[in-house]
Amino acid sequence: MIRFLFTALVIFSLGAKEPPRLKVHDVSHRMEEMLRAHAQVHEVNNEILDRTLYHFIEEMDRTKSYFLDHEVSPLIKLDENGLNTLKNAIRRGDFQYFSHLVQLFKKAVKRHNTLLLDSKLSSLTPKKLESKEELFAQSEESLLEKLCQLKAHTLFMADQIGPNMQEKILSWSDKKRLKFEEEWVSLSKENEERLIYSTFLKSFARSLDAHTSYFTPDEAADFMIHVQQRLYGIGAMLRDDFDGLIVLKLIEGGPAARSGKVQVDDKIIAVNGEPVMGLSIQDAVSLIRGEKGTAVTLTLLRKDEHFTVPVIREEVIVEESRYSYDVIDSPDGAILHFALHSFYEDENTSSSKDFKKVYESVKKQKPVFGVILDLRENSGGLMSQAVEIAGHFIHRGVVASVCDRVHGVYHMRNFQSPPTFRGPLVVMIDKASASSSEIVAQCLKDYGRAVLVGDSSSFGKGSYQVLSIDNQGSIDPKGEYRITRGLYYTVSGNSPQLTGVTPHVEIPGPLNKMEIGEKHHKFALPSNSIPASYVDQMLDLNPISRMRAKRGQQQQRLFIPDKILGFLNKASNERQFKWKKGENISYEDEKKLVLGEAVEVLKHWGKFKESSLVY
Repeated sequence: MIRFLFTALVIFSLGAKEPPRLKVHDVSHRMEEMLRAHAQVHEVNNEILDRTLYHFIEEMDRTKSYFLDHEVSPLIKLDENGLNTLKNAIRRGDFQYFSHLVQLFKKAVKRHNTLLLDSKLSSLTPKKLESKEELFAQSEESLLEKLCQLKAHTLFMADQIGPNMQEKILSWSDKKRLKFEEEWVSLSKENEERLIYSTFLKSFARSLDAHTSYFTPDEAADFMIHVQQRLYGIGAMLRDDFDGLIVLKLIEGGPAARSGKVQVDDKIIAVNGEPVMGLSIQDAVSLIRGEKGTAVTLTLLRKDEHFTVPVIREEVIVEESRYSYDVIDSPDGAILHFALHSFYEDENTSSSKDFKKVYESVKKQKPVFGVILDLRENSGGLMSQAVEIAGHFIHRGVVASVCDRVHGVYHMRNFQSPPTFRGPLVVMIDKASASSSEIVAQCLKDYGRAVLVGDSSSFGKGSYQVLSIDNQGSIDPKGEYRITRGLYYTVSGNSPQLTGVTPHVEIPGPLNKMEIGEKHHKFALPSNSIPASYVDQMLDLNPISRMRAKRGQQQQRLFIPDKILGFLNKASNERQFKWKKGENISYEDEKKLVLGEAVEVLKHWGKFKESSLVY
């Protein structure tokens, strides 16, 4: 039974270990469960099956260095008749087709190892691989050339890790390759069946959309660490890449952030001298983790320069760095800059309670003229907390709506009135602002309550997921899954899915030029819309709840005049032109420049006394 609602963006790739003890009927049962719950896909059609076949092959040959095109293309690019025949076989519980793919892979492994003995691979010059080949080789000759390119790139990465490392890295690379091949080749019949079933479920789940996943028990346990917001080691969110781990986010107050030497977009290419190329992120993170107080040495690659950084391991609990704030003086009063890093709630506090506590504390010291709600790099969290955070700035009204095939459309409302703060409000977003962050930003924009500033758009994740793990957190030995259940919308009826939230005033930060966002994901769900809910009749509530809910003023839709927005943009563009960012400006310094400009926008915005807006 599905228990956990999960809206946050988690960029995390998992690698298989022990195959779960699946039987053929377990596969059918898991597929049926996922299809019943999924937001849009409710049957195994030919498109889904076509994607599944591709992913199945990719699970075995991610580098496309084993199979030849003429071997696999006819098997994974089936015509309508072929797909229908395979679909019927799966319905009967017949997975012989996938067993045939595994047997074909075993033959490809033998050929791969024979080609590795070719003399061409014994005298290569280190060379960076400029682009990852997305196609299978057409012949054994071109496959050998690809193996040469991959080895030359391995030698190049070895030189980045340190001097005299080539032999060690090649030896390590061979061991990892042999271990991977053994997991597919040297299996008992029973274990091979289990591996086929789990690989099929992984491939099937990936085919549904960008955020649906099937987890083996080991993977599910690791995933729950992230759901529960407990990170161990250096305090960083990582994404696996072809030859390393990309640093996507540094946890505020964590060891990596405090070192001052690790930056977003750095690539970790080795841990304690051991390369992470080819490792799943699960295995790579296990190298980074260790005993509290011990040091881990990271080899980082940044703009083709490499260096090592020692970081002291600690247990990083996200709740210790959920928010930060500072007070900026202005002639009109204090400006509260409140940076919210996630949307959270536990038995002691919540993001909403913490904001109010900070606001009331600052207010006691001096009048608060304006608030900057900083949602940059906030990847989401609890949707209920998104509603409460928005409620600090608006009267009673709809904040978000959720639509899924089980419950239809239901509204999430703010019943808090009057707002905690009614003055000038600026909301900051960037390419990494996702899910609950987008709910808050778009809601406040829809109502005309805030001026949005930041990157050209936010992440664009308008879907929410649920986990199949039960309330006790016990993990099924046959595996678990995360499923996309539906889309969410703000009061305008629009969803940020794919498009994200766009700012009133664009102030591009360090993430703006990066390819970050839902639109860069494979099989991302399309966006759609529902009717707007500015006038809330509350017909979905029972009469008593409706009567209670109507107490207090309902938030009116406000309009920020285009003329005023034109003034704000013109003035901001002129100030940004004077920045003249240096090429070597650090990530943190660039973020500070963006914040400084947000402060100027807020000050400028507050001067328009002729505005008809009523806070």
